[in-house]
Amino acid sequence: MPTSDNRLRPAMPLAEMVTWELAEYRERLELALALDPLPSYYLPRGMLQRHLAAVTAEQAEREAIRHAKPAPADA
Repeated sequence: MPTSDNRLRPAMPLAEMVTWELAEYRERLELALALDPLPSYYLPRGMLQRHLAAVTAEQAEREAIRHAKPAPADA
């Protein structure tokens, strides 16, 4: 039996992940959190929820940046 599931730990800081890596990581976290009970080799549920909240915040920040209007240029 594995001692931990490394797929549920970020391989790099979230800000360094490309969009699809972030989306895949979020999906893995959501699938893990849907399990009841969690396998004993997973991180505790509270920690997984904090990881998911951080991923969601990173995605929201990127979305806000993508939709931000550029500042008007000085004439």
